[in-house]
Amino acid sequence: MYVQTLLMIVTDSAAIYSDCENTATLNASVNSGTITSPGYPNRYSNNLRCSWTITVSRGRRAAIRFTGLDIEEGTVQSDCPYDYLTVYDGATSSGTQLGKFCGWDTIPSPVVASGRTMHLVFMSDPSVSGKGFSVK
Repeated sequence: MYVQTLLMIVTDSAAIYSDCENTATLNASVNSGTITSPGYPNRYSNNLRCSWTITVSRGRRAAIRFTGLDIEEGTVQSDCPYDYLTVYDGATSSGTQLGKFCGWDTIPSPVVASGRTMHLVFMSDPSVSGKGFSVK
């Protein structure tokens, strides 16, 4: 299955979360790009809420592939109670959750949306941080 990735990225960060700005790069001529947590590969700040919406060409499905992951986890990795990246199907966080990611020892499998949009939300709590994440 061929999946085309990033065509357009819209950063959707509230002013209070100024550390979230400028964390996405895009090369529209090749329909690809990279989204990283603020400061990656250095440690991200505490108390972040960053979000990005990915939209690809009509007839394609939005997808991300992890190239790095180091996000604080809980005692059970799948729980992710502290810091996490959540990926939603569609343009907002009201869409179906495609995955919630934290940890550092395993790179997750690619995530593919059902259509041309995908929404990412990165949250960090008031303590402990990691290097964050990088997706293409």
